[in-house]
Amino acid sequence: MKNLILLVSAALFLAVITACGEEEVFEQVQAEYEDFTSVSEEDILTQVTALITINNDYLSESSASGFLANRLHQSEEEKEQLEKELSQYDVTFTVDSIEIDSIEDNNVKVTVVQKEEYSNMEEDVSMEDSIVTMEYTFEIHEGILLITANEVVESMPLSLLEEVEDLLTRHYIYANEEDIESYLSTVYSYTEDDQLSLEEQFELFDVVYEVLEHEIIEFNDEEVSIQLKQTTVFTHVHEDWEAFDTLVTVVHVLKRLDGELKFYSTEIIDQEEI
Repeated sequence: MKNLILLVSAALFLAVITACGEEEVFEQVQAEYEDFTSVSEEDILTQVTALITINNDYLSESSASGFLANRLHQSEEEKEQLEKELSQYDVTFTVDSIEIDSIEDNNVKVTVVQKEEYSNMEEDVSMEDSIVTMEYTFEIHEGILLITANEVVESMPLSLLEEVEDLLTRHYIYANEEDIESYLSTVYSYTEDDQLSLEEQFELFDVVYEVLEHEIIEFNDEEVSIQLKQTTVFTHVHEDWEAFDTLVTVVHVLKRLDGELKFYSTEIIDQEEI
């Protein structure tokens, strides 16, 4: 399945909805095909992305009616509840990726990863900026692409992501700079023998570590697991030793110590010479 980072345009039209004698006009996405099996994934992504963008924009504008206009099933009770929620804060969305999970005749399921940022919250409301993974289901109804279901699969606080990024950056900078004291400050626990071994390693080798990619695969309030791919390049090796540059995939487990995340354990998943 394809990933889509860049938002693209799609055929739009205006839906006119009459409520309490007043007409409201909302954007919707007109399907350019009768069913999903007769069109390419690229075209489906184009229209799905357009609808998600419209959907998010209506939420950012606190328009419950606009949001619900793009859903197959809606009720006055849902509208009232959503209006109440949207009156308590402002929210903006940044879509990171959209991936098709499955395609059937009149049904498409996608996974969306997006950043949600909150502001202007009422005093008794607490919403946390997050990276949210959602599953959407879309159907074509009377020539219109509509959302039939959406569910939050995972919500990761943006503050946690930033904390992990900061720890990773410092950990690898200290390793490259051979700053033993600072490096050990990023580790959950170590013995005197661990420190002596690290000092010996820095004496025998000069190494450059580079993180190529990483992904948080599990997390809770106290522990985070990260799968990471890195290169290890030796720029100097003591004459009595032999070493090889490698591409390594590892899983780091981070645990909190006095409120701060630290490196707790590391498991090598894959390793190859480069």
